[in-house]
Amino acid sequence: MPYTGPITGEVFTRFLRCELETELHFLGVIGADREFRNWQDAYRERYKQSALVVLRSRYQDHEIHVGTPAATALKRKRWRLIIDVIAESSEFRVCVDAAELMQLPLHRMTSSYRPIRFVPGEKITRSDKLRLAFDALALSSITGAVLPAGQIIHGDRYATTTVPLAKPIREVRAMLGKIAALRNRTAPRQPVLNKHCVECEFRSRCRASALERDDLSLVRVHKGVFSQQCSTGGTT
Repeated sequence: MPYTGPITGEVFTRFLRCELETELHFLGVIGADREFRNWQDAYRERYKQSALVVLRSRYQDHEIHVGTPAATALKRKRWRLIIDVIAESSEFRVCVDAAELMQLPLHRMTSSYRPIRFVPGEKITRSDKLRLAFDALALSSITGAVLPAGQIIHGDRYATTTVPLAKPIREVRAMLGKIAALRNRTAPRQPVLNKHCVECEFRSRCRASALERDDLSLVRVHKGVFSQQCSTGGTT
């Protein structure tokens, strides 16, 4: 049965990595290779909790709310910082790391919440910006406003980078149409291996399929792994 629920943060993250991974998720396939993803999820959660200590130190306790507030309280903008807010509508469902009350540009008397995302890596990637833009769109479904920028807190020093959202949001909107189309597929496409496969929970499944078909992507992935190992002093 095709997946008909809202597009979640997990679905969007999967789509950024691989369309086939998204299809398999929609079809309810369970991957057998979860070790690396589980480690990544645990690592990000540890970083998030450490970064939250830094972020919370900027506010008084009475200015912070944890969890999703009631709609009336959200409209009154009672809190300056909301942590782990669930932004949910018929189209989206995502747990936003944090939302910070900010004044809207050109409207001194109007304010709304901008998303904050925690990224363990020192360097902010395109995918990080797109996930922040997805958070912003989902957040706007309950606040009624999309702010022109969000923030990413990243790296060992918890650096704060403001990210303009206009361009990433346009990209995300285009991707949402592609994701919606994937929901209607009744069978997954044939896998084409790529550099992300070594991290994927479906890697054994896809590799077996590629070996059966003697797919050329096996050669490309092998060369990519070999080049990476050589550049880091590893062995094959």
